Amino acid sequence: MKIVNVVGGLGNQLFQYAFYIALKQQFNEEVKLDISQFNDYKLHNGYELELVFQLGETYSTKKEVEAIYSKNSTLPQKILRYFQRKIKVEERRKHEFQYKNVLVGLENKNVYFRGYWQSYKYFEAVEETLRNTLKFPPVSETNNLELLNKIKNHNTVSIHVRRGDYVGHSTLGGICTTTYYKNAINLINQKVDKPLFIVFSNDIVWCEEYLSLQDAIFVDWNTEEKSYRDLQLMSSCNHNIIANSSFSWWGAWLNNKPNRIVIAPDKWIQGVEYINDLIPSTWNIVSISN
Repeated sequence: MKIVNVVGGLGNQLFQYAFYIALKQQFNEEVKLDISQFNDYKLHNGYELELVFQLGETYSTKKEVEAIYSKNSTLPQKILRYFQRKIKVEERRKHEFQYKNVLVGLENKNVYFRGYWQSYKYFEAVEETLRNTLKFPPVSETNNLELLNKIKNHNTVSIHVRRGDYVGHSTLGGICTTTYYKNAINLINQKVDKPLFIVFSNDIVWCEEYLSLQDAIFVDWNTEEKSYRDLQLMSSCNHNIIANSSFSWWGAWLNNKPNRIVIAPDKWIQGVEYINDLIPSTWNIVSISN
């Protein structure tokens, strides 16, 4: 059996789910998701994948996790696992966003996968399956229906600005500054005719003051359990300017328009320079500085 740990916000959950789908294709054996950490997880909106996409996937039991993952195992379980040659994998990569082939030699072995798997290379082979599976529910809210109509009738560019928990963050903060957004907007204006910018953020007041956009639409109504609607609307736009956020990364990846322009920052996390395995080669990387 293979079990994939799921934790974090919706963007990280999507990376882990994509990795899980890739495992199911590669191994002709049982693969399950472990969502038990959400029992005590107080951040974001809890486990959202099933709520949003109605996946109907297979989830592991506590007993199944304990039989593989030693952190929660009893001594007899550890002894039994040793003699049965069962193994575990704890993936805590020192070099973030770098693809590593961690699946070699794991056929017919019990493995617990723990990590974020933030590289498109982990699930390139199942891209079509993912796109066919990750279908958002129909839009029903008045504000979102009105916006969706504008998106369909204009040359729209989503801009995602992640503030809130990023402000003052030692590793994630201070990256997507006004300079980055200015550079990204300038590039869009060079490539896109009459763009209509649609701004998604957890700090719309800051965006209105510092992005210096005229005739833009600022979205501030999709909150809490409806926050996934921002992801859905971003993926519906023609083009995307993303933040160093897995949430907006997936907003851009789920945009299936063949001529889309995606702009990403040239840094994702403080102290980590290599992001080639995170950002697809067809996306545009823009400097966060002058």
